[in-house]
Amino acid sequence: MENEYNKEVILNKIDIQNCRFNYDKIREKYEFYLIKNEDPAKKDFKPDSRILDDALITKNVCAIQFTGGPSFIVMMTADKLNEEKLMSLIYKYNDEYDGYLSKETLDVPFRSYPHSMILTMFNALAKSRKNEEISNLGGKLFYFTKKAKKQVFCIELSIDGEYIIKLNSKSFTMLEGDNSYGKTQYVLQKNNTMRKRTKEDKEGPFYTLSQYKGTKHETPFLDVYQPKYIQSKIGVLQHLIERFNKEYDGLVTLSIKREYDWKKLDIKTSVSKTTEHLRFIKRVLEGRTIRIVNTINDPDYAEQTKQFTENLKNKIEELFTSDKMLKADRELNFQVEISNKEDEKDLNIRLIHDSDYYENHEIEDQYMKSGDIVVQNVTLEGFSEENKITEPKKAAISVVINDLIVKSDLPKTNELQGKISIFDWQSLGYEKDWTFCYCEEEWKDNGPNEKKTKIDHFYFMKIHPDGTFIIGEKTKDLFNQEEYEVLQTIFDRNNMNLPKERRNKSTEKYKGLVMNDQGQINIIQDTPFIMYPDMEKINEGIKAGINMRTNDLRDKYFVGCLDIYYKECDSYAYYSVNQIGAGMTTTISRAANIRRVIPYGTAPIFFEELLQTMNVTFVRNGQLTILPFPFKYLREYIKLNKRGL
Repeated sequence: MENEYNKEVILNKIDIQNCRFNYDKIREKYEFYLIKNEDPAKKDFKPDSRILDDALITKNVCAIQFTGGPSFIVMMTADKLNEEKLMSLIYKYNDEYDGYLSKETLDVPFRSYPHSMILTMFNALAKSRKNEEISNLGGKLFYFTKKAKKQVFCIELSIDGEYIIKLNSKSFTMLEGDNSYGKTQYVLQKNNTMRKRTKEDKEGPFYTLSQYKGTKHETPFLDVYQPKYIQSKIGVLQHLIERFNKEYDGLVTLSIKREYDWKKLDIKTSVSKTTEHLRFIKRVLEGRTIRIVNTINDPDYAEQTKQFTENLKNKIEELFTSDKMLKADRELNFQVEISNKEDEKDLNIRLIHDSDYYENHEIEDQYMKSGDIVVQNVTLEGFSEENKITEPKKAAISVVINDLIVKSDLPKTNELQGKISIFDWQSLGYEKDWTFCYCEEEWKDNGPNEKKTKIDHFYFMKIHPDGTFIIGEKTKDLFNQEEYEVLQTIFDRNNMNLPKERRNKSTEKYKGLVMNDQGQINIIQDTPFIMYPDMEKINEGIKAGINMRTNDLRDKYFVGCLDIYYKECDSYAYYSVNQIGAGMTTTISRAANIRRVIPYGTAPIFFEELLQTMNVTFVRNGQLTILPFPFKYLREYIKLNKRGL
């Protein structure tokens, strides 16, 4: 893993200081109003409130911006009759809101809603670009990317009070049968956009803003294949910013935040890392037995389960003997057996049904937790498509084997000591202990008329330089009361004693902490920030037909989106773990959040020493892990102790 210094990255934030605004020209061309519900009971507007979309059809209205709560913003082309038209709208809906609706003129720039002017102007693109697949619905902006048989997919663009840009995947799903009651309904238009259903719409199909049950569509973060680029989040954003700057030329020019002096850590190819890991795991498995146990005794599934267990056995053996990268080591050095019973000496894979099957048949769930017996459960339904059993894939098998080894490394019941075998901890060269800690909340039910009580459980894993470790739960007793109280202070999300910038907001949760051998602590915190690729360069490159996957161009186009980035500034450090750059495909499925590292008290920032613990691919199946991998051990330990995450 090699380091590159002084890298420039692009963040998901509008650089308000470097944006250009001509407020006089904005005032000349547009007027902005705030419609409020001043009911003391605070009867909030909802995204599906009729007034939001009814306001949009009023002449001169360019856009509606739903601010949340009891207000929304109306953007209008300047006209002396605007106030009269808005008063007509208020009069129409005032009874519905008990006479509490009011209107307020917003001065440009907005004082109370500084980010909302920009977002409202984005929303107005839906009306100015009538032939584009874009809609301003319920005071929000939706850009439609793809139409399927019974669904239409889109991206919702939003900007929060800190000018952070958010791109959320949304789906409009066709209503079927009698499941339409109480749902806001929409009509698909010719350009594959949506509008709200009216009384005049008698015949469907009609859609609702929702996913299919049990599914979740996620639009790719980036796809540099030309036809799919505009269907990715980055393609949509780049297009909208370009349209924004063109539409408001001379009024507003947007700028996206850039930061400097990031350190980039280049990673080996995912293929080579995966193969390297397979070789290592093969040595770990030497002389052991993997036992496949079929717990499904239903005769209706006899043929399916027999086929599946035999396929699974063959695929495990193939994984460690037939891989083209394992040519020099093709002999199987461990056994794989099909059995009807688990064995505490072996690694056990149990074939079970999913929870729905046991619930529907009113029989006991066969899920079994590891303890003294190392067990990994796999469900028959998890390997089924349209009631046909599919062959276990290499990736899925790797996950199962990795999980088995992690569980086998954990100590047996009532023990605390174990040793890491899934990774060569000594290769990291640490000469001191490291302790990783995670907090899990438990909500205790105090009866039907009482509030639930929150109980924090603090789990720790202390790893010695040789890879041996102690793992368990910190309890408040005589010997570690002080340490317990420190952990309690850190993980209390409502702790008002911490400085404002260090308070753990609900959207910026503490993910865990790391302690060095001196008891000093670095806290890992979520942030809402992600890194963008260079959208303008990518767009130019796609138009020019440039292959952006080559080694010399990846960093030019995908800066911040590949490998690991790290930066120390002020009193914090920041890092981002992304897709492995070497050998990447045309697609980056998801953006990686930037995480903040907070030193507790007077502690120094030492987290850079631990970046190598995220340079592994066994936690996330071929991708780098976003937290130091010992947290994988902590999660499994918690599950084994009947407190699942």
